[in-house]
Amino acid sequence: MSRFWVLCLPILLALTITAPVSAHGGGKQQLAGEELGPLRVYVWTSPDPWRVGQAHTTVAVTRLVDGQEETPATGVQVFVTYAHDGRGERVAAVEQTGAQAGFYEADGPLATVGEWQVTVEVAGPEGGGKVSFAETVQPANEFNWWLIGGVVILALLAVGYLGTRKTGIRPVRRGASS
Repeated sequence: MSRFWVLCLPILLALTITAPVSAHGGGKQQLAGEELGPLRVYVWTSPDPWRVGQAHTTVAVTRLVDGQEETPATGVQVFVTYAHDGRGERVAAVEQTGAQAGFYEADGPLATVGEWQVTVEVAGPEGGGKVSFAETVQPANEFNWWLIGGVVILALLAVGYLGTRKTGIRPVRRGASS
């Protein structure tokens, strides 16, 4: 029995580690320090690469203080527009709080494969503007790691159970003298 789990544990860990994970924030940097008057804009997107489904965009906005020092810009309005073939969807980015002050996050739908244009609009008391970048959307990932992992785990549990259960057959005793 112990050999069974020694062989199966690495397989279970590999399935768990290779499953795709999507998290907020971070990702591929699209823009770095784009100037919009006294504001600077930094943009990251995930997942990388973009696939049909949904894209997550993180926008950091800073203000220039004392010439060159940057500080988080809070209280500004940030909108992200995801456009393809002349159609687009404008999404309000949500301002983060606490240690993430100055970061704004938006999720946008990616309905089709192809080249998408993304425009980030920033508006605040001291001004604002727009910055853009392009990103290619690839087909959706058809491989479902969670389903495959679930089937493998169920198969391993079944083999483990069947390998350890008692069959109810008792061995015949020999050597009993009369």
